Amino acid sequence: MLNELVMQRFDQIDPGTEVPDEVQYSAPVSFEVAGPPSTMTATPEKDCKLSVSYLLGRSDDVVTTTSLSLLSSLLMSGPNSPMYQALIESNLGNNWSPGSGYESSLRETSFSIGLQGIAQEDAPRVERLVLDTLKASAESGFPQERIDSLLHQIDLSMRHVTTEFGIEVAAGVSHSWIHGGSPLRSLDTLEAITVIRKRLAEGPYFQDLIKTHFLNNTHRVTVLMTPDETYNEQKQRREKEKVAAIAASLSAAEKEQIVANSAALSARQDEVQDVSILPFLNLDDIPLETRKDHFFSGLIDATSVQWNPQPTNGITYARFMFDTAPLPPHLLPYVPLFTALLPSMGAREHDYRALAQLIEAKTGGVGASAKIERHHTDLSSYSTHVVVGVHALDSNLEEALDIVSSLCVAPSFTNLEHIKTLLDATESGFQSGLIDNGHQYARSYAASSLSPAQALSEQWHGISQFKFLQQLVAAEDIAGLAQRLTEVASLLFSRQHLRICINAEATEFERIEAVLESFVAKLPASHATSPFVAAATPTNSPTLFPPPSTPNSYIGVPVDTHHSAMVLNSAAYTDPHYPPAVVLGNILRNAYLHREIREKGGAYGGGAGGAPGSFSFYSYRDPNTLPTLAHFRESLQWGAEGQFTDENILEAKLNQFALLDAPVAPQHVGVGHWTTGLTHEHRQTNRDRLRALGRSDIQELASNLLANTSTASSVIFGDSAEKATFAAMDNWSYSE
Repeated sequence: MLNELVMQRFDQIDPGTEVPDEVQYSAPVSFEVAGPPSTMTATPEKDCKLSVSYLLGRSDDVVTTTSLSLLSSLLMSGPNSPMYQALIESNLGNNWSPGSGYESSLRETSFSIGLQGIAQEDAPRVERLVLDTLKASAESGFPQERIDSLLHQIDLSMRHVTTEFGIEVAAGVSHSWIHGGSPLRSLDTLEAITVIRKRLAEGPYFQDLIKTHFLNNTHRVTVLMTPDETYNEQKQRREKEKVAAIAASLSAAEKEQIVANSAALSARQDEVQDVSILPFLNLDDIPLETRKDHFFSGLIDATSVQWNPQPTNGITYARFMFDTAPLPPHLLPYVPLFTALLPSMGAREHDYRALAQLIEAKTGGVGASAKIERHHTDLSSYSTHVVVGVHALDSNLEEALDIVSSLCVAPSFTNLEHIKTLLDATESGFQSGLIDNGHQYARSYAASSLSPAQALSEQWHGISQFKFLQQLVAAEDIAGLAQRLTEVASLLFSRQHLRICINAEATEFERIEAVLESFVAKLPASHATSPFVAAATPTNSPTLFPPPSTPNSYIGVPVDTHHSAMVLNSAAYTDPHYPPAVVLGNILRNAYLHREIREKGGAYGGGAGGAPGSFSFYSYRDPNTLPTLAHFRESLQWGAEGQFTDENILEAKLNQFALLDAPVAPQHVGVGHWTTGLTHEHRQTNRDRLRALGRSDIQELASNLLANTSTASSVIFGDSAEKATFAAMDNWSYSE
């Protein structure tokens, strides 16, 4: 149909977009470049990044790209890999350098490896470690059990059902296709694995790849980035000089034309676009009934189990929820770090390397996370949990749950050097995401003053957690940290208040139940008494980042842009005002804030959204500060006056229905009910209210929010050069 209605009207052209091959270097080269200092780093003396990169060849051979992808994993994935042992465990840096790994999405593929968070004088040592490790790996190869585990992971990933299979396939074939490769050939992963298995049987295949693509490859580039405190300042100066030079070169007529173009652009931005020319849906096209998840509940030795029968393609997904209520207040800040470190520690008779190998060989991964769930009706009530999850082939479930049992019953936090390595990597990873996700952290910090649940969420997942990690890194009291983590485990894991969720084929349930009975029996019947109760709260325990002390907070960081947020209290999920909040947020985002904040203001983006308990505004990578906050309030005035169109309302409703009716992968069906307690009836009532709400409901909510903006909490996460301005303003606090 697309060909008949559209494509046949056009003639094929040669757009001339072919990308030429890179010019090959005949010898390795090195560069040193200046860059901005890391955001809020705890160790400014170790703020360099070094990366060693190789150009590897064209991306149109699926056997070669698959082989090099596997080789990349063997070299650097997990604590048993040679690069991890040589680089990460050297503690010369705190994490992989940005871009580390195999890159196959361009015309020519590449591999990069290195460290960030290093001292400048250690750069030559890091480079030498990379080269020596490649040479050693070419000589000794890789243990067969690691290769088998890697192929097992590929088998699992190919069985794993996703809701974005089509998009993933399209993205996968496009990398080679746009550079002249065969889109069908790039899909032959199974054939590629068959060829690779054959070559492995014939000889030292991966060692030969290392020799060909690394040791004998002259196209090697080493880049060292050193921090420059004046980097952002110089960048702004160069930009101003460039603008001034352009302005000086313009004639009077050219300047007048720019002014005219600017006025025309402004007028164009204010025009109401005729969206009626686009194909669209109506509410009549949307099903009246919400999707119903089919599951049932049962008990195993008084432990609640939710069974979700799903076509999981031979994989069992198991989740275990443990209540954090037994943890005393001084241990709560440690919970996110505990969940991050737990799957990477040793347990029972296995050290962390042996357990990591076992996890790779028998599971698709073990994970843990800290969860906060606000009650869907009473916003003053919330629950906190740690969820431990694992998925494995049905045939490996018993071994998989034995691994989880070991981590819950007998986790080992005795290897202090390994804990330090993981702590540094966790803090570094958090730091790396601060700027890209700055608007999310600004929203979290702004919301933390509105309710205890949001305050704890900020403590666990916001800037406060990053500051907490920084203090742990700076304190260097790894023995004390290990004691706290051991204490969390001893108080957390028991059958008391445990809930289990299983997604698997119904035909496997009887066998799974028998395995779960063994798992539950191994857990303590009730929460233990802390083995370190005498220590109480240590006097040198890290302090938490203070909550907002004023309605408006500015958090300064060494960047040249801003992330802004404003948050107000709003309705709970079951409140009749919740659907209008969701629709209002969509309307403000698309019909007002996008135009004012992005198109006119120059920010990368911005918007608004209603969530259970809060209504928030945000902008990211924004050159403006106070004008953006003003736009947030002005948008509510615009909404209260009903300046939006009926088409805006319809579009907002359709967007929300698209989210509600989005496909759910088999491994996630029923999990929402298990974690939140929301029933089918709750969701159906919400759907009915969403369909029925009208203009007056939206205006009423906008008016109520506008009337309460004096109680809003606002946060700007941005350029520390603004310190003098905001530190002197009334109702503003400044921190770094």
